Amino acid sequence: MTEIESKKDGGGKVEPIHEPEVVGPSEVLREDVLEEYSLSRFQKIVIKSEYGRKRYLVIEPPLDENDIRIINRIKEIIEYKDESIPLDVLKDERLKKKYIEEETERLLEKLKVPRDKWDKVRYYISRDLAGLGKIDAPMHDDFIEDISCSGVGVPVYVWHIRHGYIPTNIVFSSEEELESIVYKLSVLARKMISVANPSIEGILPDGSRVVCNLGMVSLKGPSFTIRKYTRVPLSVADLIKMNTISAQLAAYFWILIENKKSLVVIGEVGAGKTTLSNALLGFIRKSSKIITIEETPEIRLEGYENWSQKITRESIREDVRSIDLFELVKTALRERPDYVIVGEVRGRESYVLFQSIALGHGGLTTLHADDVESAIKRLTSKPLDIPLYLVSLASAFVKVAKIVTERGEVRRRVITVQEVEALKEGEIVFREVFRYIPETDSIEMVGESIVFKKIAAEHGISIDELYEELSNREQFLAYLSRMEDLDWKRFSDLIERYHIEGRRLLEMLRGEGGS
Repeated sequence: MTEIESKKDGGGKVEPIHEPEVVGPSEVLREDVLEEYSLSRFQKIVIKSEYGRKRYLVIEPPLDENDIRIINRIKEIIEYKDESIPLDVLKDERLKKKYIEEETERLLEKLKVPRDKWDKVRYYISRDLAGLGKIDAPMHDDFIEDISCSGVGVPVYVWHIRHGYIPTNIVFSSEEELESIVYKLSVLARKMISVANPSIEGILPDGSRVVCNLGMVSLKGPSFTIRKYTRVPLSVADLIKMNTISAQLAAYFWILIENKKSLVVIGEVGAGKTTLSNALLGFIRKSSKIITIEETPEIRLEGYENWSQKITRESIREDVRSIDLFELVKTALRERPDYVIVGEVRGRESYVLFQSIALGHGGLTTLHADDVESAIKRLTSKPLDIPLYLVSLASAFVKVAKIVTERGEVRRRVITVQEVEALKEGEIVFREVFRYIPETDSIEMVGESIVFKKIAAEHGISIDELYEELSNREQFLAYLSRMEDLDWKRFSDLIERYHIEGRRLLEMLRGEGGS
């Protein structure tokens, strides 16, 4: 690996410049390709099968030895000049990228680099200095949810929404190279990682969560895990298209959320709990007062002006008070919200949340649990320690899970929806209303809804009228799921429009032959 070191005036050493490593097209055999797509002019992704094992390949422009020398020389000069760059430029990612691009252009001219090499040289300089180097491509791939590196000399792994965890062709060959990206990630997360503090977690500028470790606590060398922030949240229409939920189940959720009935979404890590929760919040009326409470800001409600977003604050200084989830939930109740949304319950904040449900606030939260029974045990045991009578006030528990097909494809499905029927003899009695049918890969209504009976009684209507409305909304949602380019905001706008002119919309839909 080529490394160029240069002495600064004060005798300091410029950070080593590492040779860009790329995969040439010759490594990709067409018969092994499962999927391929382009991220940009210079970044292509190929998913291929190698002896029955999937691999994620980042294809970038190939480089010869002269290209590498040019790239390293330009990077060395720019990094050498870092100390003369104004602080406001270094702190602003957009300004920093613009500066690097302009400086690269100037150096290409000065070094008399042939014009046919300019584009790819500019790409690698921008990738390494303004971006995240080798992991820049998966960071820009919307199909990737997690990126993790467990040490030196082993492939970086990614979680692909269609293929699950798969190794990549990205490898950090030396501890120095890997440590460099770990330091860069920690700086971007505004955290200090050092021998005294060898493990940090934080939030990157784009909202992604990152955990970094130095070699003294990670035996294979420095390591990191990035849980990416989804730039464009999925809507309910997207989830129907993906068969995560059915149009009927979506209509059921719509009626519950509209009537401020509480939902607890459960599942394992990476099952899609936050994705489902964020999608369902698009059913809330625009005029509602909503408070979301999270440790990391993941929920997005674009177009909701009466939405208050609160996050925790951790302090290491004695004179600065930490603000935890418990305090945020407790304070939220004094603001008279229509809905209190907690990203994930883990401790004593859950007690206050369930109290808010008892007071009639709409509530939604997520919980790590394998099934409804284990969810109840977690909720009623320390550290959550919620009395059973409060837990029984939740309207329904929704389990979402990852399903891996025989071909290795990953699907996310709502497996069961169970309503709280009653509290009898110290136990909660549940009624299953929806169930996933593996044979047909479908979610079907398998029981009569207790919550629907309560809603009908509250509004003085018959249960048949409510089920008719369920059918109407199912048709409407099925129609929306067939629309192209329907993003989260537009979906929520159409849901609001349904409340205003639902009958006319349904007549239009039926007139177009919708079903």
